[in-house]
Amino acid sequence: MPVEPRVFLCYGRPDREAAAALSKCFWEHQMECYDYLAKPIEDRLETELPHTSYIFAVKVFVALISFESAERQLVIEELQMAAGMKRLNPELIRIYVCPPEFMLPEKRPFMLNPGVFTSSVQVPIDDHPELYIDRTRVGTAEELCAEIIRAIPQETLNKINEAWEINKQLYPDQFDEKQKEYLR
Repeated sequence: MPVEPRVFLCYGRPDREAAAALSKCFWEHQMECYDYLAKPIEDRLETELPHTSYIFAVKVFVALISFESAERQLVIEELQMAAGMKRLNPELIRIYVCPPEFMLPEKRPFMLNPGVFTSSVQVPIDDHPELYIDRTRVGTAEELCAEIIRAIPQETLNKINEAWEINKQLYPDQFDEKQKEYLR
């Protein structure tokens, strides 16, 4: 049975190019991440799970947030789920990569839009991730990846790399398929 990705990459379609570049950098560092456009090995085995279920297994939750993506319902839902998981798993590391203005409380998307989902309950988004990275001062995906990796404790990095190695050994065909996607 495959090991779920230990990194979850949260973003909206307006940020897909930045997300794809970051996902590739993670892969180059032996870190498989859940990226809804680049299916993880587990989903390639025809056992595709609802994407939000991956949030329950991750060690690191990275959110690429632009003002456009911050208004996306799924991005807000994923931010809320990660905040809820943090209460259940204090070891979860949440990293928000966003413009500096987003760090101001009045600029953050605090609530789900009532009527988007069947429930009209509005749940505040926890606004205290372990790390904010100013998106405007990070140049390349490689620089951003390096900054994120520096923020992850070595023990957690080891677990992330172990999951990558296990999937590489157990599922070489799916692993090679994903490897080829990143080499294009």
